[in-house]
Amino acid sequence: PVVVVTNEGTIKSFGKPFTLKQSMRLVMKEFEKILKDRRVWGYAMSHASNLKTAEWYAEKMEALTGKPPLFIQNASPALVANVGLGVVAINVLMD
Repeated sequence: PVVVVTNEGTIKSFGKPFTLKQSMRLVMKEFEKILKDRRVWGYAMSHASNLKTAEWYAEKMEALTGKPPLFIQNASPALVANVGLGVVAINVLMD
């Protein structure tokens, strides 16, 4: 599933992708909408045994924002325990 953590700290899901590639494209389309009129201060990636996908997102985000990621690191154990191996999280800081 594709989930977003809101400013209030709640989790909402969006879209119903059937494949990993559909999910990845859905996430990037959502970022295009969110960032259309907003300036990105920085962003970072975290992943659980999924560096290849994290790097794919980093490439797409750099094309979208004009900035490289601040870092790409292993995900926290709490994220992995709740979501599972393979998870990729994109953390964005906006002005």
